[in-house]
Amino acid sequence: MAYLVKPTKADYIQAINKARAKQKMYLENRIDVNTMVYKCSICKDKEFIWNQDVKAMVPCKCRVIRNMERRLKKSGLSVEEYRKKCIENFPIDREEACKMKELAMDFIANHKKGESIIYTGKSGTMKTSICMAICLDLTVKKAEEHLYFSYRDEMPILRWQMFNKADAYQERIRTLINIDNLFIDDLFKTKKSVQDKEIKLDVSTTDLQIMFQIINGRYMNKKTTIFSTEYSLGQIIKDVDEATGTRILEMCGRYGMNCNDINRRLIR
Repeated sequence: MAYLVKPTKADYIQAINKARAKQKMYLENRIDVNTMVYKCSICKDKEFIWNQDVKAMVPCKCRVIRNMERRLKKSGLSVEEYRKKCIENFPIDREEACKMKELAMDFIANHKKGESIIYTGKSGTMKTSICMAICLDLTVKKAEEHLYFSYRDEMPILRWQMFNKADAYQERIRTLINIDNLFIDDLFKTKKSVQDKEIKLDVSTTDLQIMFQIINGRYMNKKTTIFSTEYSLGQIIKDVDEATGTRILEMCGRYGMNCNDINRRLIR
């Protein structure tokens, strides 16, 4: 005779947790639970697909976007708010804004490996916004990963790592060099906003060494870099470092624009 074992409280809890985990998976990975529609019809939300040529599972192109969403959630940023920065939502209420958008759309449409873009000029002219839109479009439409590098926020950390934690510094530099698309925001920006073109840049030897390592690495490896800065390339070449400035000039080619319209932060 077979005897039934009465489930314990732990068994009930385990069964409930499994059911919740399954429900969570469906909610995260399905657009419509009832009709079983997948976010990605190629991999059916597994993020990997079989490649017959190499006889192995390889990442699906949707994995780049999924990773981006996971990083945003982990950092506390809203995926929905981030997506509002797409190129379609960039304002065209002023002539300069129209030209900024046109240049960005041309860059995205004709994007080539290693080709870069730079927006220079006044603070508050939406340089950061247009660069973020470019990054998002390259990720969503071309499945290319990107990183955001704030010069003012990142440089103190890199300086400290350079002298105190060499392994962490080298790992971070490798990431910044090898990522598909890197957005360097406010390049060479110091504490004060620069409006006077005659102001000479004051960049420390250490900061220049770090930035040259990143920019030169991306230049040599033909990686796309999106730059925003309040300084002109002429100022960077003359006042900071000719080698760094001319590399940026060559990387960006015809994709560069100086922005001198109104400061939108002052009219909100």
